[in-house]
Amino acid sequence: LNIIGSIFGHNHRTVADTLNNMGGVRYAQEHWEGALETYQQALDIALSVLGGKHPDVAATLSNLGAVLEKLGKNDESDERFKQAAEIWEFNGIEWKEEMRNFLPLNFEGGG
Repeated sequence: LNIIGSIFGHNHRTVADTLNNMGGVRYAQEHWEGALETYQQALDIALSVLGGKHPDVAATLSNLGAVLEKLGKNDESDERFKQAAEIWEFNGIEWKEEMRNFLPLNFEGGG
């Protein structure tokens, strides 16, 4: 992460993608608090560089919803999933509840 940050700057889409993927690793390790912190950092950067209607923002919100659900914070989880669904729909992507089974979503990098 430090290397990527030094190359692109810390407020860059690639940094947000890397943080999101790191959150996925922590999620897979069942390190819920670490995943939550990392996903939140990814979301903060993604919002600042991509704006609030970008599909990557929706993906990160979905990942946050998944980890909040694991932490038993169901109201917060539902809110993140609702926010994500609104962004997906804005971009012409239909959100279905069964999509929760495929979380977390990782990024391969984007243009």
